[in-house]
Amino acid sequence: MEKEIKDKININSVDVFFIGEDLSIFHSLKNLSSKLETFFIEKTNFSKNITSNNNFFLIDDSLYNFDDKISFLNKKNFKNFFILLKKENLGVFEKKNYKVFLKPLKIFELHKEICNKISKNIEGGELWKLDRGKLKFFKNNKNYINLTEKEFYFLFFLLQKKGEPLTKKQLLNKVWNLSYNHNVSDTRVVETLVSRIRKKFKKVANPPKIIKDSYGYRLLI
Repeated sequence: MEKEIKDKININSVDVFFIGEDLSIFHSLKNLSSKLETFFIEKTNFSKNITSNNNFFLIDDSLYNFDDKISFLNKKNFKNFFILLKKENLGVFEKKNYKVFLKPLKIFELHKEICNKISKNIEGGELWKLDRGKLKFFKNNKNYINLTEKEFYFLFFLLQKKGEPLTKKQLLNKVWNLSYNHNVSDTRVVETLVSRIRKKFKKVANPPKIIKDSYGYRLLI
């Protein structure tokens, strides 16, 4: 997994960057996201160039001149970040329109919020997108399908793989939180869900395709 992460970094596909000096949260998130294979997170330094970056950022209040740097981002109308904050440092941030997580925080809740946030920006090819808030997979206002929670996360993880296959065991773990030692022959929830999504795809023009081969499931846009 570590080698895979390094390969991802080399092709500039880190999903989340952590900025700050208190690395305990960073390491916890990195271990959790690596275990669940949800997103790639790395540490970086603060730069004024992040306002032109499409990545998502976690900014910890251990950052030097934290207040000034958040003010800079505010002036640039940059909002693609969460703030990690000690309660005693809440102050003015309580009245601002920032997404703030107070420390000590629950790492699983933060992980879930990050997944929800970055999923809004995940694209299928150049046209198809996922919308977490509306539970919708869409190309435009006319070509779209509505999704259940499970359907959303199924497509979310397939999109993350960018055409590479996910096995049934991996999908059971990611979407249904079933352990890897689960006997895949005991359940057909994956097949049922795929059949349901394929029926929805038939209602739109030139839809994506879910392909199953000996390696697993892939989404072709």
